[in-house]
Order: sequence, then C-alpha cells, then structure tokens
Amino acid sequence: MLSEALGGSSALEKLSLNYNMEGTENIKILSEAIKSNRTIKELTLNINKFSAEDIKITFEAFEANKSIEVLNLKRIFKDADAGSISKLIKTSNTLKELILYSVGIGIEGGKLIGEALKFNKTLISLDLTSNYIGEGIKTISTALKVNTSLQRLLLNLSLIHICRCRRRG
Repeated sequence: MLSEALGGSSALEKLSLNYNMEGTENIKILSEAIKSNRTIKELTLNINKFSAEDIKITFEAFEANKSIEVLNLKRIFKDADAGSISKLIKTSNTLKELILYSVGIGIEGGKLIGEALKFNKTLISLDLTSNYIGEGIKTISTALKVNTSLQRLLLNLSLIHICRCRRRG
C-alpha cells in the first residue's frame, strides 16, 4: 500500500499522483503518510479533485512534513484556500519551489500570499500562473522588498495591473 511505503523508510524522493486522488478517505491516508515521511523532496498532485475539507487536511500534512522542497499543486481545486496556502508559505522551512498554477487564487489570496512572503526565508520559486491576482500584486511587490530568498516569480495570465516597482539594489 502506498501509505505504508511513504510512511516507512522508503528512499523515494519524488512522487507524482496526477489524476489519482479523489475522495476524502484517500486524501486522509495520503496526508498521514506525508506527515511522517522524511525522504520525499518533490510532490506533485496535479489535476485532482479536492474538496474544501481535503484541502485543509492536505495543507496540515504539508505543514507537518519537513522534507518536501518542491510542491506542485496545479489545478487541484477550484477555489483556492488562500489562508492555508499563505500559512504554508509563512511557516515552511524546507519549501523551495511552490507551483500554484490555476488554483483559483484571487485578489485577497494574492494579498495573503504577499504578506506570507515577508516571513519566508526558503522559497526560491513561486508560480502563480493563471490566477486572478489583480490588485494583490501590490502586496506581493511590497513583500519582495524584504524577502531575500525568492528568485523566480511567475505571474503569467494572472490579470495583474502593471505598477511601477523599483528594483532592489
């Protein structure tokens, strides 16, 4: 069983479960395994059906995990739980790359992510492609003035308003 392999002493470093996760019981099993796993460095859960409860359970597991460096959540839910996303960004000490392609992040979500970026010291790459960030870009821009780790920010198709942003010197 996958949960036993993930929770055990597996040497598995990369796991991709695209189009595989459906149903809260499956999410709970995966989440428990993620919490205890210390070897997975990269986790991809693209295009799965997550309910609001599934999102909460999964993000609690991400927060407890101390090994995941790359997290790809492309199109896993329709309405982004920006609070969970921003909390993960704010508290993670291992996450280096976060892909949130087309997860329904709106203006308020963009603002929450911007606030969280002020505290993050490990995230190097953040992909917010195909979300409706809009005016949330102002908070993200402000965060970039104090965030010294983020090197790559993708905002393609995010309906942002171009603003004058001064480059850090």
